[in-house]
Amino acid sequence: MLDKIYSFTTGILTAATIVMTFSFFLFYIYELRYQRQRLSRAARKAAAEAAETGAELPSPQKKRLSFQFQRHPMEKKDRLPVLVITAVYLAIALINLGSFSDPQTFTHFTTEDYQVVLELEEETEISNIWYYAGLYSGSSFEVSYSSDGESWVVLDDVFQRYNTLFKWHDMEEEMTDEDTITHTPYGSFPFTARYVRLTLIDGTDLALGEIVLYDGNGERIAAEQIATSELGLTLIDEPDEVPDTISFMNSTYFDEVYHARTAYEHLNNVYPYEDSHPPLGKLLMSVGIMIFGMTAFGWRIVGTLFGAAMLPILYVFLKNLFGKTPLATCGTLLFAFDFMHFAQTRIATIDTYSVFFVLLAFYFLYRYFTVAEGAPFWKEMVPLGLCGLFFGIGAACKWTVIYAGVGLCVLYFWRIILRWKRHHKESGFYKWMVATLLWSVVFFILIPGVIYTACYIPYAMASGNSVLYEMVENQKFMFTYHNGVHQDHPYASRWWQWILDIRPILYYVQYNADATKACIGAFGNPLIVWTGLLAEVGLLVCAVRKRSGVALFLFIAWVAELFPWMIIGRTTFEYHYFGCILFLVFAIVYFMNEMWELTRGKCRRYLYGFTGYGLGLFALFYPALSGLTVPRWYCYAFLKWFDSWPWG
Repeated sequence: MLDKIYSFTTGILTAATIVMTFSFFLFYIYELRYQRQRLSRAARKAAAEAAETGAELPSPQKKRLSFQFQRHPMEKKDRLPVLVITAVYLAIALINLGSFSDPQTFTHFTTEDYQVVLELEEETEISNIWYYAGLYSGSSFEVSYSSDGESWVVLDDVFQRYNTLFKWHDMEEEMTDEDTITHTPYGSFPFTARYVRLTLIDGTDLALGEIVLYDGNGERIAAEQIATSELGLTLIDEPDEVPDTISFMNSTYFDEVYHARTAYEHLNNVYPYEDSHPPLGKLLMSVGIMIFGMTAFGWRIVGTLFGAAMLPILYVFLKNLFGKTPLATCGTLLFAFDFMHFAQTRIATIDTYSVFFVLLAFYFLYRYFTVAEGAPFWKEMVPLGLCGLFFGIGAACKWTVIYAGVGLCVLYFWRIILRWKRHHKESGFYKWMVATLLWSVVFFILIPGVIYTACYIPYAMASGNSVLYEMVENQKFMFTYHNGVHQDHPYASRWWQWILDIRPILYYVQYNADATKACIGAFGNPLIVWTGLLAEVGLLVCAVRKRSGVALFLFIAWVAELFPWMIIGRTTFEYHYFGCILFLVFAIVYFMNEMWELTRGKCRRYLYGFTGYGLGLFALFYPALSGLTVPRWYCYAFLKWFDSWPWG
């Protein structure tokens, strides 16, 4: 019975979203047809009048494709929406972003200092042990206990894997799991002992933050009741940092185990474990760790701020493109509360930085396209130079920015070709073209190359090698690594699944005994993904039939982000579509603008309703994006639209 109810509720939501998607284009087509009929009547009337008077009608001229764009300026009335949207988004994004408290001091086990003994005041029943793992993976430590300090019983051998770092661990729970890699149990809880010993048994480096012992009643044994050597003092010196529960709030999850760790390593002059991407994204992340410590809030805050900073840039871009405050507001709201944007900017990975700089690069390329022909040369070079600068910064965060760079390159040369066709016979044209191309080499090759290479300074400082050597060697490794990523993954997906929004990726899940659940996943708001896909097709039609340079500009930006994933054979995931979702919003707003022009603004209520529906879906799916604990029936009744959506 419940299954039928859940199927009904999710079916209603799915159908309503599909109806909203198609109504968007039916509304546009209806208004377009109405305008054509009106123009046809006007043309027939003009033809009749011309026949009566004998006048000749002007022959229609075929519109030429142009990348000479108009820029609509920001106005005073734009201040309020952009500030309110950014402030509200940031306030919501900061809710439960992460704990400010995690262990900051670590006991470093080495081949010389390989053992710590914790001594209790008396023999005590111990029902569980929690520990917080610090740096260094690949080593193992043994947990053993004793009543007299002479005869020891081995409880567990713990292997510190790459995905166990900067996390709290519940030994009793993990030892009973089927994880035979991390734990090799020899005993079980509870046990009675006065001494607990930690011994490095394999490897040369291992860091632990805090050790917590729980008595037979499940109560935490106070640090004051534990004696230890000087080496072990840092294992019990931060009792206030011990959480009541273990969750994403105080531990790394998904690829944070790579990127947050690497950001911390850069700060501590340790050669990075994760070197499958360029360094800049992790260096930016390290700023938050430097300010707030190696805490969940510290390793996530910079990405969240970048996610918020995208919004005013997007607003300005949309306003400059279309000149309408309501449309800039609608587009910015849709992207601000898109599921992918929200979830992806709150996890400490590097995709946020790449999308941020892609947005800036395309914005300044657009600004370059708005400079009037014949304007002073420097007015063209400033936005072009900023486009190259932000492209270079983005590429130093993640290679996927190079995909966007191909789109920038296509648009840039297409514009030069169009300009050559119109002006190549004019005096001074080739001087302008040569100067532009030479400066473009500086902007898009030399400056990005310097930025990219300079980012490897932390590698060189940690290894003692030259910066150039580290940069070159890392390029070889990254290319080999990404070519070899073909492992099966339960949430792997391909590009055709992204554009249909049918295979989200689940980052974190916690099932509770009281039939509640907390989870975090990444996928696009279905209203944006489905409507945006149709809008991209519409952009291509407008580019061909209407010779719209703006439509072609936006379509190429989307294709440049998507096409490489169509031919790449490595394992891929839904979050790789993040950059494309940005341009889906542009495509949607393009057609909002078309409707606005066709109806002279009379469609505003519909567009506000469309945007409001998108915000409503965000509110509905907020638990699956934020880790908010909700009853499992809520997930089945409202969130699991398809069997491939992991929200049940």
